[in-house]
Amino acid sequence: VSISNGHGGALISSTLAVTNTGPNWLQVTGGSGSTTSPPIISVNTSGMTAGNYTGKVIVSAPDASNSPQVIAVSLTVSQRAPLAALAPSGLLFTAGEIGMAPQSKSFVVENLGAGSMGFTATVATTGGGSWLSISAASGVAPTTITVTAAPGNLKSGGYNGTVTITPLPGAGAANGPLVLPVGLSINAPAIVPGGVVSAATFNTSVTGGSIVSLFGVDLSGSSDYATVAPLPTTLARTQVMANGIAAPLFYVSPSQINLQLPTGLSGTITITVVSDTTTGVSTNLNLVAEAPGIFTLRGAQGAVVNQDFSINSANSRAQAGSVIQIYATGLGATNPPLAAGRPGNSNPPFNLTVNPVKVFINGQDAIVQFSGAAPGLAGLFQINAVVPALPAASESVPLQIEVNGNLSNIVTMAVKP
Repeated sequence: VSISNGHGGALISSTLAVTNTGPNWLQVTGGSGSTTSPPIISVNTSGMTAGNYTGKVIVSAPDASNSPQVIAVSLTVSQRAPLAALAPSGLLFTAGEIGMAPQSKSFVVENLGAGSMGFTATVATTGGGSWLSISAASGVAPTTITVTAAPGNLKSGGYNGTVTITPLPGAGAANGPLVLPVGLSINAPAIVPGGVVSAATFNTSVTGGSIVSLFGVDLSGSSDYATVAPLPTTLARTQVMANGIAAPLFYVSPSQINLQLPTGLSGTITITVVSDTTTGVSTNLNLVAEAPGIFTLRGAQGAVVNQDFSINSANSRAQAGSVIQIYATGLGATNPPLAAGRPGNSNPPFNLTVNPVKVFINGQDAIVQFSGAAPGLAGLFQINAVVPALPAASESVPLQIEVNGNLSNIVTMAVKP
């Protein structure tokens, strides 16, 4: 809140927090003295039970005719509800041959909240019949549930199933139901749970059009990489389908694929690897609007090019006032739009980012001169920024970008004053 003198001039004031009900849960800092900072009102609910509480902050100014002023404060403390969680978040079974014996793995139904949470568990499969079963159809968290996959005489291919955990209505859980994806791969490509990540940050926050790395087993029969642009959608007889659209590929191998997601995708998408005409186990991925990530070269060293086109490093530092090029992914849409797999325009009109991009070097705002698809390169974004004045030379100055309030990973760069 703010304190001001309606008639102008200095005002000497003081503040006092008073609780009408409950313990001393109300605090106020600042707002006292002749040059006051705005008082900050805060609460501390540690040890408090559920209920409604009231208090007030009294602002006094001896020279004011309308002193004191009272700020009424109300606080509602809700009962902490059960909060369901699953660990791990997915299971994958692999079978090297038809007719293998059943395999079992387990997961835990957790309650990260308070109180008791009973639940029911159900299974479903989208192919292959009733190959999936669980050890218990109900329980009270925390409970370990065993999941069994029985390949039987299923043909080679990828099979998907789910275990759905539904908190009982009387539990009052804050979330649910939760779905645990279960995959069964029989001589087929399979993406490991959580295995689709940003190629820059290696976390699962990604957006349409971004470069991702996909990890799994039997993804491809051999390794290969793209040598032309636009990027191919098939390498080593392997494709990655995103909502049925073949994604442009940078690199494929039996355990990792690097690709660019098609542009224009949003929400929850399904990703499936197809190798030698065999369709593998699919996985779902939740896309976000922007997921900025700066690529790295060695350790935390950012993929940064200096104004003289040398690669930024401890032996080749960026001068204050010079312009650097930062290479990133996940910056969102461009104008004009650019199809996935195609290089950015090398001549105007450039494929500029729709949303403004901010650059922070050593915590300082850097002037951004360009933000868009990297000219002549497929899948990459390029940001040109002016290095601000820095107090001393360093080979590990922090560098970060921001798009629509979404911050990237923090990388380092080398600079000199």
